[in-house]
Amino acid sequence: MSLPPGVTDSMIPGNTPEDVEWSDMVVSLSLEANALVVAAKGLVANAKHVSGFGVVEALIADALAEEGVMVIG
Repeated sequence: MSLPPGVTDSMIPGNTPEDVEWSDMVVSLSLEANALVVAAKGLVANAKHVSGFGVVEALIADALAEEGVMVIG
């Protein structure tokens, strides 16, 4: 791809050093996130008194809150 004079690849949205670093961090953390989701699903599947729509998400949000992380969404 030919870029205009003075424009580098890192100036293209999505190619900035920050974008690349963020993407790398997301990929690294996604394995840990998957393990958390699997663990939460297992706990809910084996729960005697807790079930319903959104329980896994609520459990994960509460567990993250215990670590000082607020999930917005």
